[in-house]
Amino acid sequence: MTVQKGANEIQTSEDKFWVVVYEWFDSLVKVKHRKPRTLKVYRYNLGVFKAWLDAEGIREVSRQNIKDWVGVMDSKGWTPSTKNLYLATIRSLYTWLANEHGLPNIAKGISGWECSREHKRGTLNTDDMKNLLECVPEVTKKRIEEARAKVEAAKVKAQKNGKVFNGGWLAHYEKNARLQGLRDKAILAALMAGGLRTIEITRLRVEDLVQNGGVCFLNVLGKGRDEAELVKISRKAERVIRAWLDARESVDVVSDDSPLFCSLANNSFGEALTSLSISRLVKQYLKEAGLKNKEYKSRDDGKIKVKPIVAHSLRASLATQAHLKGATLEQIKQQLRHKNLATSLLYIEEAEKFVNPCSDLVSDAIF
Repeated sequence: MTVQKGANEIQTSEDKFWVVVYEWFDSLVKVKHRKPRTLKVYRYNLGVFKAWLDAEGIREVSRQNIKDWVGVMDSKGWTPSTKNLYLATIRSLYTWLANEHGLPNIAKGISGWECSREHKRGTLNTDDMKNLLECVPEVTKKRIEEARAKVEAAKVKAQKNGKVFNGGWLAHYEKNARLQGLRDKAILAALMAGGLRTIEITRLRVEDLVQNGGVCFLNVLGKGRDEAELVKISRKAERVIRAWLDARESVDVVSDDSPLFCSLANNSFGEALTSLSISRLVKQYLKEAGLKNKEYKSRDDGKIKVKPIVAHSLRASLATQAHLKGATLEQIKQQLRHKNLATSLLYIEEAEKFVNPCSDLVSDAIF
């Protein structure tokens, strides 16, 4: 569809509105290489906007209509970040219409909402991270003890019913529990020492653990990236991952294309773990270590707030702890593969309060 140049609005009828939107989507794919998932979000956001336009009987969208939609979003109790996402979608559409079809940009300059610069999730210090790793053998031990208790209960039941009891499966369960412990520790190592996202863990293959110039790397396909990039991991983290691989190869045929971290369940053995399963795995160990939540003093209002610790917190923890131990902002940006330095800065601002020398410098001079 060709939009008439010089028009002030686009019509919201089905045969007009969505044709224009999908023309915009085609441009986003061809020019900016937007992913289907991104377009799905845009489609949903515009669908909510259009449903409101239809309910209000609005046939042609004006600048005042967009301002009215801003007020409607305020009344819905949405978070500032959610409202900004809806408004950003509308701005992007009308910016494209202005550039491509010469329409006035009726969304230009409409203000969004100020968001807190504080992260919604907490981070761990190095003692917490160490305790998290040390929980793995404890969980493995509990799994084995639970299996032995089930075997004993089954044995008693069989004897009571005069049946022959076969408990040979216990050895298999113990071996599988130990294998799972090695895998889980390796995943935690990749998250904490590599700064990987859960989705990036699921994409790793055995061949992605590589040596280059005596240094170990993971070849990671990052979020929104078309090509993988090398992410350095420490020797200690490498040893943890290779210990898992060695144990796995004793019970499974592993090729270069095999998932680096796989499921050990009977119905999906050898298949790649999902992002959700990794998040649940991390949550289990956080709970075991007593690290589900952390208290913080808010920079916004000075109040004590409780922030949850989740799988993504391990990535943020690498950034904050590396900063406290002397890593530069540029090094942190490289490790986490952020496109913008400002994103990396958000990760470490929380840590700055712990190393801020102002009070100490003045106190040393006056006390």
